[in-house]
Amino acid sequence: MISKLFAILDLPPADPIAAKLPLLGSAWPILIILISYLFFVLKCGKLFMENRQPFNITKIIIWYNLFQVIYNFLTFSAGIYVFFIKPIYNLDCMPTLALDHPNKNTERALSYIYFINKIIDLLDTIFFVLRKSYKQITGLHVYHHVVMIFVIYWVVRFYGVGAQFMVMGLLNTFVHTVMYFYYMLSAKVYSS
Repeated sequence: MISKLFAILDLPPADPIAAKLPLLGSAWPILIILISYLFFVLKCGKLFMENRQPFNITKIIIWYNLFQVIYNFLTFSAGIYVFFIKPIYNLDCMPTLALDHPNKNTERALSYIYFINKIIDLLDTIFFVLRKSYKQITGLHVYHHVVMIFVIYWVVRFYGVGAQFMVMGLLNTFVHTVMYFYYMLSAKVYSS
């Protein structure tokens, strides 16, 4: 059934290596994660917190932000390495590497690491709910998190990603490194 749908949509076959990675073998785990996220953030979490005081999770948030700074900085650094220090792409034209290219596994690994980080990013919104900071949960915020994961899933699954897609990841990890560093400092100041 699914293969017939892919044939009708003219979708390429899944990258055979990427399809074996956790969460990439089927769309179901990602759909379950995203539906659970939406259900918690938009309905269940608010009901859970309705008669409760906001949780004091400042220390958790500081550690989470530190983790994100390190994770995003290392991912950004790896991107700088494969783009500029030991380039695996011709920057004039950056097609996705062929499945049998010697650097394809590097491309897959960086893409997968980035994909996993987008899933970890969902914790931001969960922290907003637990702190009853609902004004930070905007439609754009939720839309951004859901679409990033959904689109990256399909691109990584079918192409093992890389190339021009990695430019977005490179810029995004730089911005997230700075952003989470700021959030970490703000959480420390806020907790004082």
